[in-house]
Amino acid sequence: TKLSFTHTGTGATARTVDSKLEDVVSAKDFGALGDNSNDDTAELQAALNAAAGKTLLIPKGIYLISKTLIIPEGTRITGSGKADVSETSDTSSYSKGTIIKTTGSGNAQVWTDIASGNDTAQTPCLVAGGNGVYIENLTIITGVTLAHVDSGTSSNYWSIGIFYPCVKQCSISKVSMRGFTNACLYLDATWSNLNTTLTTSTLSGATANTLIKAGTGMNEFYAEDFIFRGKTNGRFD
Repeated sequence: TKLSFTHTGTGATARTVDSKLEDVVSAKDFGALGDNSNDDTAELQAALNAAAGKTLLIPKGIYLISKTLIIPEGTRITGSGKADVSETSDTSSYSKGTIIKTTGSGNAQVWTDIASGNDTAQTPCLVAGGNGVYIENLTIITGVTLAHVDSGTSSNYWSIGIFYPCVKQCSISKVSMRGFTNACLYLDATWSNLNTTLTTSTLSGATANTLIKAGTGMNEFYAEDFIFRGKTNGRFD
């Protein structure tokens, strides 16, 4: 707070270094380790909450999560690169970039309805908590071992990679996902009462009583440069 920073260029004004560093939030700022051993759920959710409306950088590493994470409205998540989930024999790909990996069975609950009936309980990895959520440059996997990505030895496969509950102006870019039993990417395009009344008190203490800010209908969703592989009959096909 005592050091001054002034950007090069006409019209630039002085800011404290503390203010400058707050432009982008890092998962490391909140203690996330990304070491493929520590459960980083609480740390990542705290980082997401702090990054609401800004950019959250998740540096290279393998981040284990045991509960669904909620991404605040207007927030961009940026990783350090994605793994090639189609290269089943090249496990070294999983040592590169940013990996979000599920651990345990997750916290299943009903998120939406289908044809006027409640959907079955789902275990999404990431949920867009409102409009304008952007996710880029990372990999999301469930139920796989990094020693051999096709082993299929884990019974704890989560059902959804990224869930968008009737929100608008969202996108993914340079994202890979693998192993989810229902859908890697789940777009709920129809407004549901569940979208607006859902609280996340059962998901993570850091997001207790937070509402999903759904819109009146989904539009303007954009995706590019992605690869998804789901789980079929105990293996990845």
